[in-house]
Amino acid sequence: MTALMLAAGNGHLEVLRLLLAAGAAEDTWSHYDGKNALMLAADKGHLEVLRLLLEAGAAKDTWSHYDGKNALMLAASNGHLEVLRVLLEAGADKDPWSHYDGRNTLMLAADEGHLQVAGLLLEARADKDCCDDDGMTALMLAADNGHLEILRLLLEAGAAKDTWSHYDGKNALMLAASNGHLEVLRVLLEAGAEKDAWSHYDGRNALMLAADEGHLQVARLLLEASADKDCGDNNGMTALMLTADNGHLEVARLLLEAGADKNCCDDDGMTALLLAADKGHLEVAHLLRVKRRCQRRWMA
Repeated sequence: MTALMLAAGNGHLEVLRLLLAAGAAEDTWSHYDGKNALMLAADKGHLEVLRLLLEAGAAKDTWSHYDGKNALMLAASNGHLEVLRVLLEAGADKDPWSHYDGRNTLMLAADEGHLQVAGLLLEARADKDCCDDDGMTALMLAADNGHLEILRLLLEAGAAKDTWSHYDGKNALMLAASNGHLEVLRVLLEAGAEKDAWSHYDGRNALMLAADEGHLQVARLLLEASADKDCGDNNGMTALMLTADNGHLEVARLLLEAGADKNCCDDDGMTALLLAADKGHLEVAHLLRVKRRCQRRWMA
């Protein structure tokens, strides 16, 4: 770290002015994290320090060799709106991406939930549909983390809603379902997201993911949207079998009331009842056994 970098990182404007007047180099970077003075100022949100460095001719698009982020990306990641605005007005590239994980500025803002930052980037026509190294777009990151207003903003801007991650095969709807983000799921369904999309990784759809995690209200919303309740994953496991395996009593009750087939078998010949019994989920096993008896009496 040089004196200039320390002054910039700690927001000491007059010290920085003195050092620049004395001829200190503004673009020296740290061997530790690859940041230069401008990146340090952007990272900490020191707006006036950043302005001074730009006036002194600091390079605005230099990247850190440590995490691949530049000043604009650091400002976006930390929610420093005015720093971001100044950098964009100075001509900083709006769509840089990190060589570390492939994320661009908009993805970083979406991941952290910085609504105004995301809005400013969209106004600057940042790429809303590119993906990171795992195939995650800004919309998918917002859905994964439950950032509802950012998700709305991206949908209004025309972001693709059914893109899948090439890492685990999930799309935005599946991510929201898996993490129990009910309102995010509702907005995606209202926007026309495919309710029965399935992951190429394990063959699971949104309802299976919600059932597996025990998210009752999410499962209810998907059933109200007529999601397929009896399709199986790559191992033949249905939503009812997944919830029985994990002991989620109320989700099991919901699925049975919706008419889920309790007699389906997975690839090992296990039914929901056998899975519940195997794991010792007494109440779920009792529920499934009672339902089986009721069905037999009705058929007789």
